[in-house]
Amino acid sequence: LETSKQFAARHPQVTLDAYIDDFTLSATGKNEKEVRRLLKRAAIDLLAVIKKELKCQIAKNKSAVVASSDKLAKEVASDLGSIWGQARPERRKERRPSVLD
Repeated sequence: LETSKQFAARHPQVTLDAYIDDFTLSATGKNEKEVRRLLKRAAIDLLAVIKKELKCQIAKNKSAVVASSDKLAKEVASDLGSIWGQARPERRKERRPSVLD
C-alpha cells in the first residue's frame, strides 16, 4: 500500500489500478505526445517497483497497450516493448451509451 502511494506521488498525472496481480496505467493529456511521455516514465518506474519491491516479474506475453488511437497504441507499445516484452497495441473500443447514461 505504501509503495502504491509513493508511486502515485511520483506520477500524479497517471492513474494506477491494481487488481490482485494485474496492473493498469492510464493517463490523459493535452496531446498524444504528452500521454506517451507520461506512460513511458510511469511504466519504467512501475517495472522497477514490481521487480525490486514486490519481488515479482512481468508476464511478458500478457502485456497489452490500449489507447484512443491506433497510432498512440503502436507508439506506446514500441516504447514499452524493450521494457515489458512484446506489448500488443490495441485500440480502445468505442463505448456505447447505455440506459444509465
